[in-house]
Amino acid sequence: MAERFQIAAGEVIEVQLTSETYVIEGRPTPKAKKGKLQPLAGGRIANRMRVFLREADGKERNYDFADARIGLHDGHQAAVARGKIKGERDPINLMLVNFSTDERDLFERNIAEFLDKPALFGPIWKAVGLAALMLLIGMGLSHFVISPDKGWAYAFWWAFFFSFLAFPIFWGITALWTRLTDRARYQRDRAKLIADIEGALKAHRPVMAG
Repeated sequence: MAERFQIAAGEVIEVQLTSETYVIEGRPTPKAKKGKLQPLAGGRIANRMRVFLREADGKERNYDFADARIGLHDGHQAAVARGKIKGERDPINLMLVNFSTDERDLFERNIAEFLDKPALFGPIWKAVGLAALMLLIGMGLSHFVISPDKGWAYAFWWAFFFSFLAFPIFWGITALWTRLTDRARYQRDRAKLIADIEGALKAHRPVMAG
């Protein structure tokens, strides 16, 4: 079974910092050239950091980070935990650690993407299942208890009517339940992932001099 994440660690030999400005474009203004969009307020600057590490095998490799919040300098000891997502060619950054300063940076969006597990049955399909169950139970009640003399056709339409009315309620309940349970599951999975990464980092933590 493949590991959930990989850790690269070593000595920082170079750090390159760049920034990119992302501008949100709006509708053309009367003074603008035909077809040209005018920039709107709200553009943001994304800071990028490329870190070159000399790893334990002696090879030098570089890793790119967007909006990293910790500082790294030449000579620092650092590690990066990366996770592979199915269908993606390159792993994504999960955590960046500076052993020299004992700082770490979590990339929350990447962690959320890494932990994302599409549900087998969404709220709408759960609601359909509950409505179908209600339909079957309603047919039995109608045919054997409420109106035993009116046949299965009557029982079906009688139960279908109430199942149809109940479907939006089932949908709302299952949607709320899914949201609450997904949030709790994500928090548990996130905590376990971080604990696992921290545990794996111990093998890469250098012994600092006196």
